Amino acid sequence: MQQQRGASAAAGPGTMRLVVTVALWGTLCLLLVESRTVRPPKIKAPKPGLIQATPGTSLTVSCTADPGFPDDFVVIYWLVNSTFIETAFPKGRVKEGEEKTYTINNEAFIQRNLTFSPTHNKDFKNIFTCVVNNAAGLAKVDIRLSKKSRKGKKSAGQSRKLKINDIMRRNMI
Repeated sequence: MQQQRGASAAAGPGTMRLVVTVALWGTLCLLLVESRTVRPPKIKAPKPGLIQATPGTSLTVSCTADPGFPDDFVVIYWLVNSTFIETAFPKGRVKEGEEKTYTINNEAFIQRNLTFSPTHNKDFKNIFTCVVNNAAGLAKVDIRLSKKSRKGKKSAGQSRKLKINDIMRRNMI
């Protein structure tokens, strides 16, 4: 019994320091939040739906968002069927790129790519989700891969993809 009391007493001051540290950190975060305009993130691209791809070729899909919050407090990542990419593809055939932040005309953006090296037929059966999370909320977009038509005709999805790529190129320049 004395050992337990001694252990509790020894853990007490350390625990108290931890509680005080967490409380101070929480207060600092609240002050930061109150001092800035904080909004939930908003995903700009891709739009929900189908992304055209050819089996056996490489493909990169970019997730670009308005973080709605300072970069250090925003998380952006990809999932496949509600599973982390690195768990679902441990050999790295499908992988996330590095998180990038940039500013265009005083508007902040955060971006993370999903790269297929190469696409496989089973990829066309999966749901890929881009998730962006900050203290004010969460945004997510689900996409699926769709096989490109082989007749050379552009489907509605292909036209949309080309428009997204054009927008992204203009914003990156």
